[in-house]
Amino acid sequence: MAPRQVAVRAQETAFQLLVAVDRGGMIHRFLRWYASERKRPGRIANPWRYRELVETIRREAFLVLALQVEAEAPHRLGTRSPEKMSPAQSELVSLFHDEFYVALGRSLDFSGDDFNDFCRDLDLYRSLLGRTRSSQTRRNLVSAPAGPFVDRCGFLLDSPMLDEGRRAAAKFESELHTTASAVLRKVFSRRTYF
Repeated sequence: MAPRQVAVRAQETAFQLLVAVDRGGMIHRFLRWYASERKRPGRIANPWRYRELVETIRREAFLVLALQVEAEAPHRLGTRSPEKMSPAQSELVSLFHDEFYVALGRSLDFSGDDFNDFCRDLDLYRSLLGRTRSSQTRRNLVSAPAGPFVDRCGFLLDSPMLDEGRRAAAKFESELHTTASAVLRKVFSRRTYF
């Protein structure tokens, strides 16, 4: 695949994620589902708090989506494993990531400081996800949902009923992973970009 095609696919991926989340109403649907399912209408009753909750969970959701895209992009670009990438493949993956993050920052209308904060949070998520996965592997048990998104979103969603909020957040995180995979599949299934 030519570098121009990789760059265009990266930009299209960022745009399609924004469409899926915002036009698809994922955050609103999730919050309404939680309030209804857990009989917690007060969680979304206050318009000011609801707007703040939507914006905060939306930002956290884009962290999850970005990391899922980052993890799947090498495979979509034809590499079997990161360890076996040729220098040319490595350059294409790097180009995809760079173009994707620039386009995502632009799509989310981030200022320079907002984008830097987002990147710091991405690094934190990466670090915490690594620790979560290694501790789950060691225990090898079915345990309570864990991870940075589950913890943050669960707390934001319903701190008095944190376990309920975390379980709901884990379910939503799974939906976000599925969405990112579907967007990548759609973008990479197109034959040509001009």
